[in-house]
Amino acid sequence: RLMPGEELVVPLYLAVNIEGSGAGTTVVDLRRHGWQSLLDETEAWLTERSMPMRKLSSVANRNLFFNYFFALGRTIDTDEWVPVTSRSHRYYVSAAFWSRDTLLWSFPGLLLCEPDSAKQVLLACYGRHLQRAGEHAHYINGVLLYPGFELDQLSAYVLALKLYLGQTGDRAILEAACIRQGLAVLVEKLLERRDETTGLYETFLDPSDDPVKYPYLIYDNALAQRALDFLAALQEQGWQFSVNLRELAERLKEAIWRHGVVEGPVGSMFAWAVDGTGNFQLYDNPPGSLQLLPHYGFCKREEAIWQNTVRWIHSRHNPYYQDDDYINGAASRHAANPWPLAAANDLLGQNLDKGRFFRRAVMDSSFCCETVSPSTGRASTGHAFASSAGFIASALWHAFGEKREKAGRKAQ
Repeated sequence: RLMPGEELVVPLYLAVNIEGSGAGTTVVDLRRHGWQSLLDETEAWLTERSMPMRKLSSVANRNLFFNYFFALGRTIDTDEWVPVTSRSHRYYVSAAFWSRDTLLWSFPGLLLCEPDSAKQVLLACYGRHLQRAGEHAHYINGVLLYPGFELDQLSAYVLALKLYLGQTGDRAILEAACIRQGLAVLVEKLLERRDETTGLYETFLDPSDDPVKYPYLIYDNALAQRALDFLAALQEQGWQFSVNLRELAERLKEAIWRHGVVEGPVGSMFAWAVDGTGNFQLYDNPPGSLQLLPHYGFCKREEAIWQNTVRWIHSRHNPYYQDDDYINGAASRHAANPWPLAAANDLLGQNLDKGRFFRRAVMDSSFCCETVSPSTGRASTGHAFASSAGFIASALWHAFGEKREKAGRKAQ
């Protein structure tokens, strides 16, 4: 019983281990440290890793840490890092692995938060998931969960390694056996998808895991080209591969410009998909948008063809773009309401929205979700979308972060 003004702290210590004795002794250790010390340590950890922002600090850091704690975990039995799309049961495919989700979306956020952990995740992906690289989804041990080849998911392994090297300068990772062996495997898997006639690379599913209309997606091929360009640079530094990767990278770039540029309602622009014989599809997909081509280095932002493509995406010529409600943004056939990922793509592209989406959208209590209601901004599908939260945090940092050095970490 408490008197008026009186306070009482009742701490509850919880621990998990592979059996009862280990859990119990861990609780003993927690109690020895005490709740106040543990709380202070946790708050200091969060403060050290928080991103300084000019605006939208709350939503950026909320999603930065949501990605860290819910798109990543450790196994109880072996204490290994396990990357997943989301640990939350509220996400509709909980605790499964997509290389796109981990390496293109979650990974940039992990690098911002804790580069050492990001390195361990990258090594875990190369060590555990290479055999089925490019396939739709895996169980957490690397076994195939859902078949279906996706070119962007295959390229993701290389692009994450490139990003890690660029952000940290830690070239020691290249000496890891799983990286050296893995890059050779990735090259062979990529060559299997090359069409000799067009020079383009095919995919079976698109970035929202749906069957494609035409086999050559321009966004996917742009990612493959950037992956080949990076691998060609390694080859020029002495790495051994079975083919001339510089030649393949240049041929793919030429093939994209030759087959992937079409006449649209706003002028010459990139097609979404082509068949290599003249047929094409105008479309864009938030999980893998043409808005990101300059972000990955395929073309410059000043490129008129890319600017026309962005204009088309943000226009009424695009049947999946909504611009007449409380929340505006791009959607797709996969999910017809605005995507937070689309708003992140905009931040990394031309930033036409200026961050308004994230000022207005409630999402899932400010955590990332797949789509939101255009009238309320509240989550409509894909609650607790943790890996996507890393991409959003990274995009917000790219647009509004205060770029300065932090103790012990290299700022972007």
